[in-house]
Amino acid sequence: MRNERILQLVFALFAWFTFHPALAEVNVYSAPDGIKPSGQFKIELIQEDTVYESFVYVTEAQLPLFNLSETTSFSYFDFTGKVKVRVTKLEGEFSSVSILPSSYGIRAVREGKSVVFELDRPRKVAVEFDNDITHPLLIFADAPDTEIPSADDPDVIFFPPGIHNPEKAIEPKAGQTIYIAPGAIVNAMIRGVNTPGVTICGRGILCGRFLGHTGGRHILFTGEGSTDIEVRDIIILDSPGFYVTTSGARTHVRNIKGIGWWFNTDGIACGPDGLIEDCFLKCNDDAIKLYHSGTRVYRTTIWQMENGAPFQISWNMPTDNTGFEVKDCDVIHCDHMWDNTNTAVFDAIHGGSGHMSNYLFEDIRIENCDWRLVSIQIMPNKFSKSKTLGKISNVTFRNICINTPDGKPMKRVNLLQGYDEKSTVSDFVFENLLINGHPVSDAKMGRFEIDPRTTSNISFRITDSAKAQPVKGAESKPDGKVFEWVNPIKNGLNSYGQMHFHIYPEKGIYYLVATEHPNLEWGKRGIILYTSRDLKNWREECYLINRNTVDPDAWYKDVWSAPEICRIKGKYYLIFSCRNDRLRPYDRLGLGIAVADEICGPYKVLTEDKPLAYGTNANMFEDKDGKVFLYWDRDGRFWGAEFNPENAAFVSEPGEIIGPSSMQSFRFLDSPFLMRHKETYYMLSSSFYAGYVIRIRYFTSDHPLGPWTLHEDPLQVWDEDEADMKLKMPWSASHPFPPPTQVIFQNQIFVGPGGKLYTAYHSSEKYSEPYLVIEPVAFDEKGVLRFPESKESYHKVTLK
Repeated sequence: MRNERILQLVFALFAWFTFHPALAEVNVYSAPDGIKPSGQFKIELIQEDTVYESFVYVTEAQLPLFNLSETTSFSYFDFTGKVKVRVTKLEGEFSSVSILPSSYGIRAVREGKSVVFELDRPRKVAVEFDNDITHPLLIFADAPDTEIPSADDPDVIFFPPGIHNPEKAIEPKAGQTIYIAPGAIVNAMIRGVNTPGVTICGRGILCGRFLGHTGGRHILFTGEGSTDIEVRDIIILDSPGFYVTTSGARTHVRNIKGIGWWFNTDGIACGPDGLIEDCFLKCNDDAIKLYHSGTRVYRTTIWQMENGAPFQISWNMPTDNTGFEVKDCDVIHCDHMWDNTNTAVFDAIHGGSGHMSNYLFEDIRIENCDWRLVSIQIMPNKFSKSKTLGKISNVTFRNICINTPDGKPMKRVNLLQGYDEKSTVSDFVFENLLINGHPVSDAKMGRFEIDPRTTSNISFRITDSAKAQPVKGAESKPDGKVFEWVNPIKNGLNSYGQMHFHIYPEKGIYYLVATEHPNLEWGKRGIILYTSRDLKNWREECYLINRNTVDPDAWYKDVWSAPEICRIKGKYYLIFSCRNDRLRPYDRLGLGIAVADEICGPYKVLTEDKPLAYGTNANMFEDKDGKVFLYWDRDGRFWGAEFNPENAAFVSEPGEIIGPSSMQSFRFLDSPFLMRHKETYYMLSSSFYAGYVIRIRYFTSDHPLGPWTLHEDPLQVWDEDEADMKLKMPWSASHPFPPPTQVIFQNQIFVGPGGKLYTAYHSSEKYSEPYLVIEPVAFDEKGVLRFPESKESYHKVTLK
């Protein structure tokens, strides 16, 4: 019954937002009676011609002698589409403003005592005037909540808008849901012992200010039986201790926002196989405890206050734990200012007997931090009860970028130190570590103190001296002499992954479209245009087609696969593959085409009534005589025809141009791409072979429609066995990143820096999201096409 009611509500909400989009695009929520607004800020949201005021809460420091922030103001709302945010500073003047994380690239425009900036997706940001954190402002902008449970459900503890003061801790039963509505403040703790399947959700506030310093952990589920706990969306305010603590397996913490003050206000500590994603944590003790095997952390923003570490690897763990992953996170502040053992971004004070191993920290951006980056120590301490000490091993730091506020060296050296010959720190790799933009290639350069007696196999390497996850979001053009980069390329692109990349260069700017992997809050958004001047740092420029504006009954409502953009006869044409999952969920994908006068649109869909053809991975080619040809794949074959893009009509009858007879050991063909070199036409293809082998090959012809001749030697070969060997690491592999298995499709060739040729395709480590890979391409004197540095991560191309 409960599931049926939830499904009914979800379908009702879907129908409402589908047929009443204008009414649902911005939602603001009143504060309960008696709650005073912040005296520091006013927030208005502007969408089209409507202005909404979003209530601004404020919380005051609970350790005023030590907290650098005297107050923290915050506001929350939800929206779809785009919204402009106007922040008015109510007290004092200002000369500058910053929107953090800087990696988002959000820039504000001043309007008198206000600043205005635009959001086009859910974001959790800090707004700081003149780099002053005395009175910061936090903005929590979400997508509309589509998972609201029924207040009538007996398994739901429902808190509507208003102030709620339960007489004791809330103790849900197994499988129950606690829902805190927007506009609600619940002054309570939440407790459970061996209580599985509990969900805590909503957009309201769970407040612990009344509990004081010694009130305990705010949300606490103890016992191994407390499995499958989910905490999502809520704001956890003024906690006396940890925001969320669980002992059981498979905790999922998603999109929570935490603000605390005490020296023991830690963030999140999960049991085994926990998942933490899309959170914002401002806390004054360790933000994330990486203690139990299988903990994963993605896309989380941390403001670390005076005490604690953003990422705590161990504090006296008594058991062996392994398999940790932290990716794509921002640390926007570390307010450290004294010599505690836990005041470092990456920290361990390991006084337990456990062996802590196999940590991956990747794509971590750190700003406003000048104390210490790394402190890993094995040592007895006053909190340790173990008679023997353990180990820490196999820790990789990859693409870590830290910027100090003044560009000067950090105030404290980095430490790596075991305890004795048995309790050691070993096998640490620092790959592409940048401090203030400078690549760190050895311990001295990074100001690391490494104990030679108790450590081993500590290495530093730079795969690309120009590689950066730039905190300030700056772009740079190739310097005119060399072009250097490292694969895969992620900066500024969809962190949930992308496939089927197509890059279109024009007037010194590179334009990119791709198949977007849906994120948890927005799903698939349609087709987005990205821009870059250096192919390494990207930013979202505009929507080409926004799925939310497409008619629900249109044949092209869903999927949005393999887009391509090109300019023909002064017009920009956008090709895509779609279907309608609601009306025809099992239908083939169909080809659509849209046209615009400007690259950012607006685009008019020329195939409104029905698909141009059935298939996917379409490629359009204009020959030197002005004739245009369209290619696509269907049923493992390549199809093609002469095409008139102006009226979206075929000039010749579409037909199969390359099929099984053209391929030995044939499985199927995927992703056609045509180019011309001198007087020869080259058709690239991706193809599956037996044993899950993927080969990139090409065909040649004297005519755009064939007949075609298969070139014998593959451009690339990737296979399952190769990927397994690399990932298990039984030998020293030559490839700097693991060969993927669901990859190297949509090989496109384009003209890049220096007028040279490059190929773009999607690639990924096994079982992870696909990302952009770019490699140099060359023709030899006989016209043979080659990828001379296939599968290498680091590339350097001489331009002159």
